[in-house]
Amino acid sequence: MVKHIETATDWDAIYTEQLKRRANARYDYDILQSNGIGAYDRLQEQKLNKLHQFFVEFEQKYDSQKTPVTFIG
Repeated sequence: MVKHIETATDWDAIYTEQLKRRANARYDYDILQSNGIGAYDRLQEQKLNKLHQFFVEFEQKYDSQKTPVTFIG
C-alpha cells in the first residue's frame, strides 16, 4: 500500500516573494540606475507588447494556413 502525503502550498508566501522581487527590480532599475520613475514599468510593458505581437503574428501565420498544430503534453 502506498502512503499518500498531503502537501500544501503557501500561495501568500509565494506571491509576497514575487512582489518583493519585482519591487526590488523596479527600485534598482528606476532609482539606482537613474532611469527615472516609471522606467521599469515602461520596459516591462515594451517586453509584453513584443511578446504579444509575436503570438499575434504566430496565430495569423498558422491560422490562415489551417495547419494542424500538435501539442505535446
